[in-house]
Amino acid sequence: MDKKTMGINEISRQFGIPSRTLRRRYAVKNKTKLTMGKHPVLDFDNENRLVKHILKLGEAGFPPKRQAIRMLAY
Repeated sequence: MDKKTMGINEISRQFGIPSRTLRRRYAVKNKTKLTMGKHPVLDFDNENRLVKHILKLGEAGFPPKRQAIRMLAY
């Protein structure tokens, strides 16, 4: 931090966040990606391929049902 910005203690008081939490997050630069919920089944590339295939089927007049999409995905 440089001197022109607020200090950790001042930020802690202003926003009601424990100073220890701010120090820990600042020390590791918040590198860890915290996600909530389940992990995705498909990676990004495969999901995009599946979406393109579903859209292509829909344009051809054969929109797939949910069960067919699940069969394609797994």
